[in-house]
This record gives sequence, structure tokens and C-alpha cells, in this order.
Amino acid sequence: MQDWQFWLLLLLYLGTPVVIFIGRNWIKARIEGSVRAGFEAKLETLRSDLRRSEEELKSELRSKEAQITALRDGILSGRAQRQALVDKRRLEAIDGLWAAFNALVPFTMVSRFMAVVNFDVAAKEVNQHPNAQQFFRMIAGGDQRQI
Repeated sequence: MQDWQFWLLLLLYLGTPVVIFIGRNWIKARIEGSVRAGFEAKLETLRSDLRRSEEELKSELRSKEAQITALRDGILSGRAQRQALVDKRRLEAIDGLWAAFNALVPFTMVSRFMAVVNFDVAAKEVNQHPNAQQFFRMIAGGDQRQI
């Protein structure tokens, strides 16, 4: 009977460390697995939140880009319209100046004649001599107004 006790003790003596080793590794693996599963779940949640926030940011950026493009196009079209109005005004001013120039061309000769006349002396002579009056009427182009 002592033989089986010996073998039992030997089995317990050798088996206990093996069972403890296996149990410890099994418990360690279970704990690591549960911790890993928790971390992976949290990590996946963070990844999905990150993807969602990234998509929201991209959507917001596209929206802002569309707004900037609309503003830029509006400004550029407004600038083109303003430039067209400025060009139109310039052309109207040039037309006005040309019309005024053409209206005053007949008076260039009169202004040349009058440039050499001393007005103080001429004013005195016109009142005294009818020939001076006739001369100035002729220069004025036949205008019969009283000078």
C-alpha cells in the first residue's frame, strides 16, 4: 500500500508545479485576452470616431471651399463688371471730348486772331469806330450781336 502512496505523492510532487504552471499560463492568457479585447474595442471605437470626425472635417472643408469659390467668383465677376463700366465711361468721355472739339473747331481761327488783340485798347476803339465793330463781327463769323 505504500507503493501507491509513493506514486501519489510523486505525482502530486511533480504534477502540482505542472498544474500551477499550466493554470498560471491559462489565467494569464485569459486576462491578457480580456484586456486585449477591451483595448481593441476601445481602439475600434476611437478609430470609428476618428473616421467620422475626419469625414465631418472633409465635408466642412468642401463646404468652406465652395463658399470661397463662390465669393471669389462673385468678386471677380464684380470686378469685371466694374471694369466694363469704367471702360464705358471712358469711351463716353472720349466721345464727349471729341464732340466738343469738333464743335469748337470753327472757333480756332477766331481764337488765333483774338490772341494778338489788346483787349483794353480794342474796347475803347470799338465804341468810337464803326469799322472796328465791323472787323470784330467779321472775326466772330457774322454774329450780329451788339459788341
